Amino acid sequence: MMKIVGASQLSFYPVHKNRNAQTITPFFNRFGSDVFVDSSLATVKNLSASSSIVSPGRTLLLDEQQQLILPDSIRRQRQKVLQAITKEVSQAVRQGKKPVFMTDFDGTLAPFQTNPYTCQVPKTEREKFFSFADAVHKKFGVPVVVITGRTVSRMKDFIGEEGIRRAQVIINGQSGGEMALPDRKQMYSMPDVTSVHKAQMDQLKQALKEIGLKTVEEVEGASKEPGPFPGVSVEDEKRYCVVVHTKSARTKNVAEAAERAVQKAMKKLNMKDFYLLNIEGGMEAIPKPYNKGNGVKAVLDIVRKKYGLTNSQLHPIYIGDGINDNKAYEQIAKIFNHPQDSYTTIFTGKPTRQTKAKYTIPNALHTGDVPAKSKAEEKYRVAVSQVNVDANFELMERLRQKIGVAWN
Repeated sequence: MMKIVGASQLSFYPVHKNRNAQTITPFFNRFGSDVFVDSSLATVKNLSASSSIVSPGRTLLLDEQQQLILPDSIRRQRQKVLQAITKEVSQAVRQGKKPVFMTDFDGTLAPFQTNPYTCQVPKTEREKFFSFADAVHKKFGVPVVVITGRTVSRMKDFIGEEGIRRAQVIINGQSGGEMALPDRKQMYSMPDVTSVHKAQMDQLKQALKEIGLKTVEEVEGASKEPGPFPGVSVEDEKRYCVVVHTKSARTKNVAEAAERAVQKAMKKLNMKDFYLLNIEGGMEAIPKPYNKGNGVKAVLDIVRKKYGLTNSQLHPIYIGDGINDNKAYEQIAKIFNHPQDSYTTIFTGKPTRQTKAKYTIPNALHTGDVPAKSKAEEKYRVAVSQVNVDANFELMERLRQKIGVAWN
């Protein structure tokens, strides 16, 4: 049986176990003009265990390994972009530049999860990442960097503190709020957040609690009393920002009501030194000094000082999957803008004019396009997100081959 998840309800349509691809194609075409599968489905040999999700005008198909099946046109475009990126970086290396590889975490190194505390890099991919980072450091003497809105302590849990030290990985967390070098003794907290900022963040968390917004743990454990914002949760472990997740909101109206409630609370608390950032499946109240652009700047400052390098000796590479990565793209372009091929910035996801990256590795959908109101639907969001993660690891493999670094 093939499962079809509708825009508002789960429906089940029988598909014969041994039905071939040609007879299934018209079946999908009944549910939307924009079908994200090959027109012939020639690459799919057995659809008996496959699943699809249907929303207005779109059909998403997973194969038996729960992987998103992309149209041929998108796959060809992805390969073309990856080839162009690899060529640009390898040319910089031939000119004597040192590649500084920087990557986002959620949706780029690890697929999104409904519960933000359960996000993990699978063991195989984690070892590939650390091997890549270790090899880059040994050959070029520069670190690989993770730049994320997560806390440094949470990142150490997700990807492993031992690997971070072994592979000389720098973690820049909380949108530039803190940074950890591979040596555990070297931890930097950015100085721009004052006691006033921290007090206002605590007041905002309390205000959101009073209007009925629940923490991630409370939402995960909720059964009969979802509150006035069912599915919406507050992530309250960060010191420098307040995150409200709406990706699992029961309806679009609930998500929009939660956003209005956050805006109203911030206005009431006179939080003029904060901005509300739209992130994948939610929003984040952040002190104005902090963004991923300032995180990139802080990382590059450390790289220059710690390794005795100048900008002319570096070729920064940054890969992200969200609009909140734009500040990072812009900062890199500002620092390394003569000539334009002196840096490589990459967006992975459905092409959008909003991105400031030089390159887009395309996906068929935004992760946020896929509902995740239930555990049953979460796998579809994970599958869309996994496409972006796969692009990141394919890029690492291509760079490994082109610039001559070997897996350990």
